[in-house]
Amino acid sequence: MPSDFANSLDSVTVDPLVRSGAPVIPGTRFPVAQLLLEVAEGKGSLETICSEYGLVLRDVRAIFAEIGTAFIKA
Repeated sequence: MPSDFANSLDSVTVDPLVRSGAPVIPGTRFPVAQLLLEVAEGKGSLETICSEYGLVLRDVRAIFAEIGTAFIKA
């Protein structure tokens, strides 16, 4: 996910001191790219992935909603 795009999302955190600036889920060090790959590879439902990694489902859904909205506007 390009940094400019990630920086424009409210539901994603980009901090050069966290994961070398890779976009992460706010309040975690969990990379958004890993989340997207796990969903794409069918590793489980969002609920399962959230449970496995201790993520908040509401935060994960916000990321998908915001990315979808950004692509619709593009």
